Amino acid sequence: MYQLRYDRRINKDLRSVPPVIVPTLLKKIEQLADAPRRMGVEKLEFITGYRLRVGDYRVLFDIDDVHQTVTIYRIKHRREAYH
Repeated sequence: MYQLRYDRRINKDLRSVPPVIVPTLLKKIEQLADAPRRMGVEKLEFITGYRLRVGDYRVLFDIDDVHQTVTIYRIKHRREAYH
């Protein structure tokens, strides 16, 4: 099981997400601790890391297999996620 870590920007990102979507986002993020490369997770091509789609939002994160950690570094709307 992987340990979840959150970048300090996540609180700000979550404030921009509609409140009805936040519980779903958090549930999907918690599932990354069990299987960070599960179905629906894709490796990013132009920037380092992975992404998980949750509706119109993207959870961007890194996986460190040596230390068994998943670091969530952004949660953004799909229009803004890859800039």
